Amino acid sequence: MRGLLSTIRGVMGRTVGDQQVQLLPTDSNTPLRVELPYHDDPEQAPGERQQYIDPRNGRLRPLVVQSLQPCTELGQQAFGTWETVKAKTNASFALRAYPWVMAGVKRHNNAATTALTCFVAVLKAVILSPLFMLLNLARVEDPEPTKPGTHRSQGIKLDIPTQYPEFKGECHEYPKHACSTLDAVPAPTCQLDTRALNSNLNSTSSAEQKRLYRPRKLFLKVGKSWEIVDDDGVHADKPYLFISYAANQFEREADATGRVTLSAAASLSLQQRAEAIVEDQNLDAYWMDLLRSPHQPEATDDVHRFSDVVRGSAAVHVLLPEYKEVRNSLARFGKRLWCLPECLLAPGHAIHVHGGGGAETIPIMSLPARAWTAPYTDDSGVVVQGKGRKEEFRLLAEHFSGLLTLTRLELFSVALGAMRSLEFYPFQEGDMAYALMGLLTKRPSMDSSDSEQQALARLCLENDSDRIIERMVCMLPLRAVGERGWLGVEDGLGASLWNVEPMCQVAGICNDEAVIIDGCHAASIEWGKIPRMRFKSRKSTVQSQVLGALSLKLVLMFFFITLILTALIVETVTIVTGDRPRELRILLSYVWRWAYVMPSAFLAIGFITPFCMPFLFGGEVEEIQPWLVGFQGSMPIERLESLVFGDNTGRLSYTASSGLLCSRDALTRKGIAPTLDMDAIPTGHQIFTLLDTGSLTVTIFSAPRPPTVALICGSEGGMLRAVLCSYNPLTNALRKENVLRRERGTLRRSTLCAWIKVEL
Repeated sequence: MRGLLSTIRGVMGRTVGDQQVQLLPTDSNTPLRVELPYHDDPEQAPGERQQYIDPRNGRLRPLVVQSLQPCTELGQQAFGTWETVKAKTNASFALRAYPWVMAGVKRHNNAATTALTCFVAVLKAVILSPLFMLLNLARVEDPEPTKPGTHRSQGIKLDIPTQYPEFKGECHEYPKHACSTLDAVPAPTCQLDTRALNSNLNSTSSAEQKRLYRPRKLFLKVGKSWEIVDDDGVHADKPYLFISYAANQFEREADATGRVTLSAAASLSLQQRAEAIVEDQNLDAYWMDLLRSPHQPEATDDVHRFSDVVRGSAAVHVLLPEYKEVRNSLARFGKRLWCLPECLLAPGHAIHVHGGGGAETIPIMSLPARAWTAPYTDDSGVVVQGKGRKEEFRLLAEHFSGLLTLTRLELFSVALGAMRSLEFYPFQEGDMAYALMGLLTKRPSMDSSDSEQQALARLCLENDSDRIIERMVCMLPLRAVGERGWLGVEDGLGASLWNVEPMCQVAGICNDEAVIIDGCHAASIEWGKIPRMRFKSRKSTVQSQVLGALSLKLVLMFFFITLILTALIVETVTIVTGDRPRELRILLSYVWRWAYVMPSAFLAIGFITPFCMPFLFGGEVEEIQPWLVGFQGSMPIERLESLVFGDNTGRLSYTASSGLLCSRDALTRKGIAPTLDMDAIPTGHQIFTLLDTGSLTVTIFSAPRPPTVALICGSEGGMLRAVLCSYNPLTNALRKENVLRRERGTLRRSTLCAWIKVEL
């Protein structure tokens, strides 16, 4: 008996542990059954719980994520800073009927079991027949009646909405550095203060540094002695040498402020060697950074504009230790960050090296192998390998030697990649940008409060860098675990920087390193529940005729009920009056006979209707309300379609090349079920499923948090770049979680947005 009950449960399509769980709506006031982490943690701010911006009213709501994986006994569980509940179907009852009726009906080895499953299916259809007898099949696919004038597209009234839920998270804060002076923080007075237009209120530097046509000071030979003179108009025609060296290769000591600098003896030795070189070249002036006193207010401006000093010099001479071999000393010298622009901008495309083996002229084309990427032995005897890629340094050398021409985009990306592999003593956080700007046209003023990312972003925005920041917004950066920063030139999706075409514009850089973008398209992602799908499937002539015939049953039922009521009234009147003509009695007898036949006919129609559902509504979807629906976890696409639509007729398909976890067919560009390697998932990431009903596609991706909005910011390779973001309530900004490639139709279904603050 117990085995028979188990068989019946399996045939009915439900087991003991497969009970539906009531989904908690995102805007429900029902108390949570599972306490979230911050309830008992006074040190964790309530704002750290994952929230999202409700697309209906723009208000913040706690994020509830529907999960495709098993949840707790009550159907809810705390996961990180968001709550998960078991996903529950919201599909039409009529479309769910056929899978429920046919659940368990298949060929069994035991004939008795097969007969039992068929009997149970018939029993289910009998149970549903009264409901399907009264069901309006015209509203199975689109349950909401058309509201006149609700949805219009180019003057044509539409029954089903054609847009994703819009994103209502416009940014209203001022950027720290704005692209337009009119968008900068207002000056405290009525008149605009040009010093504050492109920086914060505390900045007193100008918006852009002027070019340094001549050094402010020079070492000049006066008679038989050397003096430090101001390079004013009197000495403007004197040629000079640019003397370079690496301080870490000479004796150093700590000054009064604790900063490690050259010792007095080392400084004197370098000056004497420089003077000898200048005299040997029949010149009487040279420049070296010993002229830059740390107490001068213009000192940092000079060091960040030293590239102009290099360009204006007669030659670049490099001083290496005299007691060490040139090969090792040159390789160590080449690892300096500031060495790269010094050598690339050297007049004559060569530098003159002075070391233990005497003087040597080295073309900059030889420096990628001899200096920038060559290994060297440090003072402790440890061999240090070069970190950079020889190809990047080679391209820079060829560009500045005139052998080839890099585009603006290529120059910035290649130079940034090369500089990040070099070493430097951190004087300010933005030193990387200040070293890089020597290779570019415009030089933004130094802001000591800028981080490296802010300084680099300012540098990109002030120069004609071919919209590199906008391109980086669209890219999936390759970052190691724990690595910060978003300015990267490598794309995790395999595209080159110049292949990404931006569709938005950066309006400014914020104090917290976020960027403000304008002109992107956005669509909100639904996580709390599966919305009721409104769609229309393509029907053949036969399907339309059958559907029309089945839909007539309601008209016939109304007519039949009206006829029965009329006959009942007439019968009552004749009984009261006693006048019953023979013709009337015959007519009423026919009516009462049909009163027993017609309900059986209607029940028979209701009985066969569930079996007709795949035939009636299994055609290709030609119109559907677009939604982006997110799930935590993954499941087979057949089960997901049944969960969303109620049945499985092959409506959904996997995307072929949307993200890193997508898989595609070997012969045709069609998506197939991905095989997930959990060891390859980044640390801290979770698996999520994104359903796009606009294109009827499913994408599996990973992210640290559930993204609640998709920003269409660019395109690449014939597909759009969708930046998936979550909302950070602590900074009132969107947080970049992942980047997916989407098909072109997503653009027309999304909404154009104004300023949006994004943490990249």
